[in-house]
Amino acid sequence: MKGSMNWYDVSRSISGVTRWALVIIVAATGLMIIGKTLAGVVNTSAPSAVIQGLGFLLIVGWCTGLLAERMGLPRLTGYIVAGLLVGPSVIGILESDIVENLGPLDDLASTFIALVAGGELRLALLRGHWRSIFAWIGGQSLAVPLVVIGGIFLAAPVVPGLPAGGSRLLAAAVVIAAISLARSPAATVAVIDESNARGPFTETVLAVTIAMDTLVILLFGGAMSFAGMLVTPGAAFNGGIFLGLGAEIGLSIVMGVLVGFLVILAVRVMHLDLPVLLAALAFLITRLSREISSVLEHRWDVHLHLEPLLVALTAGIVVQNLSRRGEAFTEALERIAPPIYVIFFGLAGASLDLGALRSSWILVLLLIGLRAFGLYFGSWIGAAAARDEPAWRWLAGWTSMSQAGVSLGLAAEVARRYPEWGPSVSTPLVAVIAVNQLMGPALLDRALRKSGETHPDKLDA
Repeated sequence: MKGSMNWYDVSRSISGVTRWALVIIVAATGLMIIGKTLAGVVNTSAPSAVIQGLGFLLIVGWCTGLLAERMGLPRLTGYIVAGLLVGPSVIGILESDIVENLGPLDDLASTFIALVAGGELRLALLRGHWRSIFAWIGGQSLAVPLVVIGGIFLAAPVVPGLPAGGSRLLAAAVVIAAISLARSPAATVAVIDESNARGPFTETVLAVTIAMDTLVILLFGGAMSFAGMLVTPGAAFNGGIFLGLGAEIGLSIVMGVLVGFLVILAVRVMHLDLPVLLAALAFLITRLSREISSVLEHRWDVHLHLEPLLVALTAGIVVQNLSRRGEAFTEALERIAPPIYVIFFGLAGASLDLGALRSSWILVLLLIGLRAFGLYFGSWIGAAAARDEPAWRWLAGWTSMSQAGVSLGLAAEVARRYPEWGPSVSTPLVAVIAVNQLMGPALLDRALRKSGETHPDKLDA
């Protein structure tokens, strides 16, 4: 059939570098399996085992990304698939202990990606699109809760897995709706970087993604307080939670501004090499944020937790927009980003739990469908209200599907805060996030290409 691709066409497309990539994947996997068989029982927490697992993930993830690209998918989809296949849920070459011990690298990579996101935001290009940004955010913020909460109540009698009882069901629905608004700035940044997309649509998508991922923290805090009021007799709505969250966000932004100006000063006065400086900066932001939070809590009993991602994001925006080294800053980030993307998304794939998908697949499909419809409908309404061009209205919804990072943390918080009904909500939510993280990058990549703002001819070989 014309326009279709069969397995013969796919096999013919895998040539040259990608054929070698396939050979390397098979060889590396075989060597790891043989090594584990000969070694017998190995301490998976030992530094040597962790380093070996990291090297294996880098090799297999990078090569799988090349194969995904040849099949018309974003490279990061290949990174996620590679991590999923070699992780504990499938083949199990990377045991759960190794994945857990690589957690600090995951945090470091997410901080670096936030730095990239800030470096990609050029405020001068956004000046003519503030109406679109606010309209998209408003449309999604209204449509997603309405669709998700309404759909859950309509489907509750026939879909197993939802909490029983009117108050618990409403509490679960409100919390799920709040988490459904979260997305993955890391995936958005990686796809934009990979496709070399530049233009007003791309900048608007990035700005909306970052703004919504920050806003959802406030919305989730309100949703959790409201849920507690519903399920706990005599409980009152805790409005003070917004003051605490607002203070944390404000303090993180202030620190990010300071870090950004320090980077500008370091480059201007000391002429430091940018790639080396930025790699160290991601580590320093992650550690410094935690140390300041610890000092505030233990010395002055002030429970304010700095968010490293927001600090890095703000620092990136400052360097990009308030210095003459903005383009050099972006180029330096792009040079060292590829292996960090492999680590971050490979570990994201290895952390996915397929058991959660098998145990509650009906509810998972329902939540995926409700979220996708709410985001698409809300984005369309927002783009229409902003009088964006017709193409934007049809493409905007496909740019918000990815989920990870913050979403997983929020899902875990539900289970911790409400042990009576929280696990029945958090388990399917983790599966929903996993599926969205797999599908989202491909949908975003397609939307960017349809917008006409990608420039694959300018990508590095």
